[in-house]
Amino acid sequence: VLVAWMYPVRLEWQLFADQLAESALDGADWSLLTVGGFVYMRQSRPRGPVEVLCANTIAYSPRGVVNFSAPQPWERGWTEALVR
Repeated sequence: VLVAWMYPVRLEWQLFADQLAESALDGADWSLLTVGGFVYMRQSRPRGPVEVLCANTIAYSPRGVVNFSAPQPWERGWTEALVR
């Protein structure tokens, strides 16, 4: 899996306000275009086409700048795999 940061698209967004208001862009799409985000890709063979698997962006949260989910249990097998 390849991971890359996608920089925000540099446009005068006000010029597109009418078209954007009528578009199907949701909050995550808008954030990816205006803030940027991580794009995860896969290349099935050397020099072959790159397939985008997913893209993640950041979004405002009233709880603070960076938020994490609740702690998850750690399985012993994960540590053994890391040590190998």
